[in-house]
Amino acid sequence: MHHQSTLCARPVLSLRHGESTYNAEGRFIGWADPPLTERGEEEARRAAHALREHGFADAIDDIFVSYLRRSIKSGWIIADELGCSHVPVNSDWRLNEQMYGMLQGRLKRDVAHEHGVDLTQKWRRSYDIAPPAVAGARGYFPAGDAKYAELTDDDAPESWCGSAQTESLKDTQARAWRLWKERIAPRARAGRTSLVVGHGNVIRAMLKRLDGIGNERLREVCIPRAVPLVYELDAEMRPVRSAYAFGALSGYFLANPKQIAAALKIESTEAQLGLRAGADPGETSSSSGSFAAS
Repeated sequence: MHHQSTLCARPVLSLRHGESTYNAEGRFIGWADPPLTERGEEEARRAAHALREHGFADAIDDIFVSYLRRSIKSGWIIADELGCSHVPVNSDWRLNEQMYGMLQGRLKRDVAHEHGVDLTQKWRRSYDIAPPAVAGARGYFPAGDAKYAELTDDDAPESWCGSAQTESLKDTQARAWRLWKERIAPRARAGRTSLVVGHGNVIRAMLKRLDGIGNERLREVCIPRAVPLVYELDAEMRPVRSAYAFGALSGYFLANPKQIAAALKIESTEAQLGLRAGADPGETSSSSGSFAAS
């Protein structure tokens, strides 16, 4: 699976950030800005080692990160480990994670107990259902945060429903795809290799559009932390399905099957919502909904 320059466009590498403190605590993160844990920093270093092992150490021409420090710090660590700190780092808010509205900062297991697993999973995995809005808030961008001071609702995704500080994955995709078309794809077409250090749902959203993944199948698509994902593109910027493609994705992870399975286990419904695999729904359900896994 070593890199080969055999196609018309350069490959695009994507990577979800390393573990943050909110990941470790099992919280909905969204646009909250927790730091990486020590484990998260080590995950970023391992990602850099995987990139080097597969021949990408000297191939990266641009790095894209979000406005959130778990993405930024992961990008810094990788650049440092690969000896490419001179490579331009492009920070863009459109690479931020999906907004989670009133769920942001809450423990996922608490939300599941309160609202049921089915509804919680719809908020986590569906395409066009947005989590509940932030009560008392107005507008798309968080008020009082200097990172977004120059942005207004006119910059929000065109599909945004108008509910305060929340969005569906469809909205996330709209802004991420603008970034792809305006900044990432032109670089690939010009022969530059980009490393996109983003977040789980924003990467899912971008790849949904790139691969043409249906809404229902998208629920099965999961992006593990800090495992590089390689997409080869043709001259029309269409993905070329790899012989090592994973599930609905055309690209391939720079990891062996056991490593991928271990990384995905962390993202399972049981792990994320604090459930025991195979638990009796009646033991863990609340009056607000069924606790059967979705």
